[in-house]
Amino acid sequence: MSTDITALERRYRRLLRFYPGQYRKERGEEIVGTYLEFAAPRSRPSLADTGDIIKSGLKKRTQYAPSGLRSGIGMAAVVALSVLTAMSVAAISWIELGPTPDLFFYDSFGPFKSTAILMWGLWIAVAIGAALAPPRVTRFIIPVPLVAIAVQAFIPAVTTYAAPPNYLLGPLFILGVTALAWPHRAGILARIAPVLSGIGAAVVAAGLSLQTRESLYRDDVYEIMRYSIAAILVAGFALAIIDYAARRGTAGAWALMVLAGPTIMMAAVFPTLNHLVDASTTPAFVHVDQALAPVKAAGYLLLIVGVPLTVRAVVRKR
Repeated sequence: MSTDITALERRYRRLLRFYPGQYRKERGEEIVGTYLEFAAPRSRPSLADTGDIIKSGLKKRTQYAPSGLRSGIGMAAVVALSVLTAMSVAAISWIELGPTPDLFFYDSFGPFKSTAILMWGLWIAVAIGAALAPPRVTRFIIPVPLVAIAVQAFIPAVTTYAAPPNYLLGPLFILGVTALAWPHRAGILARIAPVLSGIGAAVVAAGLSLQTRESLYRDDVYEIMRYSIAAILVAGFALAIIDYAARRGTAGAWALMVLAGPTIMMAAVFPTLNHLVDASTTPAFVHVDQALAPVKAAGYLLLIVGVPLTVRAVVRKR
């Protein structure tokens, strides 16, 4: 029995690593003692205890986060959901309701090109929910379209329907994960931002759909990603500049750093697209890689500089 208790205590202490170091020194013995007192005879912590310790430890670590990081992640979540909403509206207009190209060998999903209409519709529904429902409801429903993104990756393999390419699903998923950090106290501007973004995207999509286009699937995806990159960069830099100018804050800069990930993912696929598209019919692709080189360079610089600074700030507060 003593061996079991010793092993149990050792494993509880190992789980305490999820708490900040200073907090472990102050409350570690009390926490372990409490769990051991109510634990049934076993050699390992229960699944419920393990989840509770991990959740509490990570929550406590956020209190030791660098200045502005928590607010910055909330800002990034608002931008992420806004971009996802705009991308969904554009995808419905350009892809799902657009003309079917000659080289399209998949079955149609009713009046739409693919089952991705369900995924796009879910993101629009989340945006409407964010405007009307409390923030906790928004955070609760965001995982639903996230699951839909994951499902889309397998649709072409198991059905006769088309699906967005993986190089679009990847950034979509990262943006969705970012949106999970929706602010607990989102203001009215933050709550209506996704809906306004969707309305703006509808206006832009309606105007551009009047132009002569090849309407190949990847061409439409290129347009969506190009405008999404621009929107993320404009919103990110605007938040960083305004936040610093108004109160010398760093939240906007953290938001920009968080959003650098999906931006780099989208920008990185354009060299591949350059080889897939005929430059004689789609001149816009010819120099797109060179045009996006500064974007990728800036994104990598944010990661190279930002990650060590984040680690250093967290370690200093442990």
